[in-house]
Amino acid sequence: MRFVNRPEIFEKLEHAIEENDNNKMPKLITLCGLGGMGKSQIALEFCYRNKEYYQYIFWMEADTDAALQSSFKGAAEKLGLPIHGKDPVDVIHYTTQWLQKSSGWLLVFDNADDYSLNSTSNRRLQDEYFPKSGRGVILMTTRLKYKAGHDNIVVDLDEIKIDDDVALKLLLRGGNDDGNALAIVKMLGHLPLALDLASAILDLERCTPTEFLMNYQNNIEEYLDPDDVQDRIGDNYGKTVFTVWEVSFDRIKKKNSMAASLIQSIAFLYPDNIPLALFEHCVQANFKLNKTVPSSTLKRAAQLLTDFSLVRRITPKDRKQDDPAKDTLYVHRLVQTAILFKMELPEKLEKCKQLLAALSHELKPVDEHSSRIMEAYVPHVRHLIEQIMQFSPWPVDRPDIVQFTQWATDRGDNRPDFSKELMSLLSPTVVYLTSRHLFEAESKTQGVQPSSHFSEHFREDFTPLHHAIQQGNIDDIIKNIAQYKIFANYQDRNGRTPLHLAAQFGNYAVVKLMVKQFEADITVGDDYGQTPLHMAAESGNIEFIKFLIDCGTHVDINRRDKNEQPPLYLAVKSQKMKVARLLLNQLGADASIKTKGKTAMQLAGKIRKFETRRYVTKIL
Repeated sequence: MRFVNRPEIFEKLEHAIEENDNNKMPKLITLCGLGGMGKSQIALEFCYRNKEYYQYIFWMEADTDAALQSSFKGAAEKLGLPIHGKDPVDVIHYTTQWLQKSSGWLLVFDNADDYSLNSTSNRRLQDEYFPKSGRGVILMTTRLKYKAGHDNIVVDLDEIKIDDDVALKLLLRGGNDDGNALAIVKMLGHLPLALDLASAILDLERCTPTEFLMNYQNNIEEYLDPDDVQDRIGDNYGKTVFTVWEVSFDRIKKKNSMAASLIQSIAFLYPDNIPLALFEHCVQANFKLNKTVPSSTLKRAAQLLTDFSLVRRITPKDRKQDDPAKDTLYVHRLVQTAILFKMELPEKLEKCKQLLAALSHELKPVDEHSSRIMEAYVPHVRHLIEQIMQFSPWPVDRPDIVQFTQWATDRGDNRPDFSKELMSLLSPTVVYLTSRHLFEAESKTQGVQPSSHFSEHFREDFTPLHHAIQQGNIDDIIKNIAQYKIFANYQDRNGRTPLHLAAQFGNYAVVKLMVKQFEADITVGDDYGQTPLHMAAESGNIEFIKFLIDCGTHVDINRRDKNEQPPLYLAVKSQKMKVARLLLNQLGADASIKTKGKTAMQLAGKIRKFETRRYVTKIL
């Protein structure tokens, strides 16, 4: 990669060295940033510019322990130290001892990317390889985000974007701009390595910026493919954008599976202002976990991505607790493209369904902070739908979905006070129509006919599973278990899950499918405190009660709703006496519990008297 002159970075480095220059301890400066930002080139140029000021300059390859040991051996030999026959540990000891007694040296640790994976963070690198004293400077390049402190000055390249003029010089190499060079710069996110590779392609293929855009704007994956790049520009470039980041992706996958899944999700969303809350509220569903995990686990995953410079995390202190913008992520557009490049189509479809479900959960029409929530999420809705449109082989049945989200986003730039009506329109459009499109896309990839059982008339807060149960489309649910399962525990505006509807309307088979295969939570209460059992008791759905008896599912049979009514009381109140008998005789409901001063049995007696009186009145 060619060097990019960025004066502001060298000013920061010079200032860092001059600060507390009388200190007798080595000065540590960390140059960090995303792979492809040109950290090594900046460090190399810094060495060249300052060769007159340092008596000794040592370059240490810090990719691995073996590389470091080899670098220390080379330094020791240059210094003429007595290391013949010594093992690597002794060689490092001799070299650091010499540095501690000397001054006027610059020690560069390049590509120190693997050390934060140790339990002691960067302390291992410092403890084993850094001199503890001596009048010198240690410059470390890394993708990892180390915290600044009194013993570490951090220069973060991710916070210093190269300006358009510098980027254009790197891209054009003195060639002519036909008016589209800046568009290439923006498409590649001002990333030096990406611009350098694009420059090589422009030069070797003798194409104009406009021709480059025509070739790659809608096929950026080809530009990232290492094999394709090698075919086009030869072996002069040992690294592409993709190969640079692939190491980070692999390390993250080994270190933290949730972080690996999180970066995949982020790849489908708008690259700026991604609320961590989008994943926080549905951690289990979003990351396919077998158990509930605290939100701190998700935050650790996000922090790992930040540590590897794959995302930036912003947590303003002035934001309210319920504001989605209180904790947001930012990602480079090419990082997103590189992630998507690695994913297979079924993987993409599954991830999109998870994100649609998560967005549905966040976009609540009745939320009192709807304008702020709309402002936070509409750009991500729009971007996700555009992604689906690109990789899905099926056309969207309702093209107004994209037009609507485009309009909503554009309006959002100038009008933060979105109405609740707009909110209620967006949620069903995203969840229902786009989910339909995804179902059909997945059916197409599996060589089967897409489902035709979707209604065009739907409630704004219902997921496709709510609708399918309400409309009795059981065959559709059975045929598309994988697609519907993701919505199993999502709640409508009244807090009711699909299982609440199944308890109210469904037959034995539906209830069994929901609980056994969809792992629907039978204990969830709605906004009125009613569980699916309350719904079944009140509606007289004897099939639901039989299922509980047959499978021995543990449920609190005496749990009261917000009006202090247990299921038995509701069954009697609704005159569902068969259900009441099953609750009493088979499930052991407590008949002595009082609601408004009456037990269920006392209520039954009162109902019988009323019915008798009404019957006698009728005869007379």
